[in-house]
Amino acid sequence: MKTLRRITNKTKWDRTRNDRIRESCEIQNITLWVQRRRNEWSEHISRTADDRLVRKVRGRIPEERRNRG
Repeated sequence: MKTLRRITNKTKWDRTRNDRIRESCEIQNITLWVQRRRNEWSEHISRTADDRLVRKVRGRIPEERRNRG
């Protein structure tokens, strides 16, 4: 946000919300982008065959702890 504020010549004293600065620069919110990509990946894995390793491991819960180090 620091860089975007410099681009738009806004300071924190201007009290401009981050959402409005992102809109003016036409930049997506990174957290929304990551959530969307995770959902896309999850949907992609759910369409794969049941015998694929990624599909088997996705819902697995570890049975024991890993060794230290």
